[in-house]
Amino acid sequence: MKNTGINSSTLSEITSVFSSFPEVEKAVLFGSRAKGNFYEGSDIDIAVFGDKLDFEQLLNISIAMDDIELLQAVDLVHFEKIKEPELIKHIERVGIKIYDLELASKS
Repeated sequence: MKNTGINSSTLSEITSVFSSFPEVEKAVLFGSRAKGNFYEGSDIDIAVFGDKLDFEQLLNISIAMDDIELLQAVDLVHFEKIKEPELIKHIERVGIKIYDLELASKS
């Protein structure tokens, strides 16, 4: 995986949050961390995929992310709800898949 500035234990904590929510089908890192032009304090931008995901669940995921006390802020967006075509293109172009429900359920 490309250098994202996120160590493996932090990434593991993030993916464990997603695995607690079966509505999350996939999570994709995007933004400066996916492009490799991040700096130490850059936030962690993650697009969360899931047709059955609702606002309350996204809020609960966000709260769970706060509970793991990461050094960086995590910004979550629900991919299916994005209205800006440029953001969708950006995520599709530079995004790095960090969680996949199908792969997680097989392990």
